[in-house]
Amino acid sequence: MLGSYDLSPYTRLLRFLKGDARKMLSDEFATYAVLARRSYLDEQRAAALVGPQLTPSRLNRIASLDPNFAAELIDATGAVSALTPRTKADLGLSDHSDAKSSTLAKIVLSPETRNKLRNERALLSFASKFLLAIDGVAEAAAISASEVTLSLDTEMLEVGSLQLHRRNLAGDSLYDPPSWVPANDHWRFQLGFLLRFTCALPLLGSTGAAPATNVRSVPHSDR
Repeated sequence: MLGSYDLSPYTRLLRFLKGDARKMLSDEFATYAVLARRSYLDEQRAAALVGPQLTPSRLNRIASLDPNFAAELIDATGAVSALTPRTKADLGLSDHSDAKSSTLAKIVLSPETRNKLRNERALLSFASKFLLAIDGVAEAAAISASEVTLSLDTEMLEVGSLQLHRRNLAGDSLYDPPSWVPANDHWRFQLGFLLRFTCALPLLGSTGAAPATNVRSVPHSDR
């Protein structure tokens, strides 16, 4: 019976787990890396196995499959410079804050401020100001938490002002509305991804990068 099954993927996985991934292309490497992290290895062991074999293309591919694992690897290796601008924005590592306002990513991923938006009044004010801000924005546009800046009215527990700073970054984004969604409903995902990012409890390393559960795990699982 064994002769009727193709065991090559299993064999290649075993080679990967032994640290032999020299000839693997980025897609295959990233697939086995995520499988190893989620099925076999804890954070430290996965970083020890995958980290020394990372290339920019491999890290960016891992980030597209499992942003939380990518954040762990960045925390372990410090390889932020290997990320594309699009991936940096998606992971919340592009900061465009100034003295008067902060990016949504910075507010949510900072322990000091992460809970300031997690109340009904703040979320409703965020939603209303965001919907005004996206008027005229391309329907299919990806809008990451790094591209939204806002100020908080701490006395009123609501968003005081909100602006978009879209950068038209190249590449697919975790914040792209799914292709099967009608264009006139894209706003639901653009807003929904950001609300999920805001309300999900971050699991942060020292990088402060955004975890997978913030954006991709639910909305994009239907693709």
